[in-house]
Amino acid sequence: MGISAGIVRGHRATGSLGIKDDLINGGAEWVDAPAFRDGNLVWGRVVEDIPDFCRELVAAIAG
Repeated sequence: MGISAGIVRGHRATGSLGIKDDLINGGAEWVDAPAFRDGNLVWGRVVEDIPDFCRELVAAIAG
């Protein structure tokens, strides 16, 4: 996972509550949002947030 590789360090990140501590311990700033972009990274929280994640992903690809 990217956490071990250090790619979340210094970035904003989200995911399910089950990985919140892992993201924080990996150096990320935890954000409780359905989906968002931080640079080239597109984040989504849980399955219910897939529509929001897809909108962010499309905007990132189009942008």
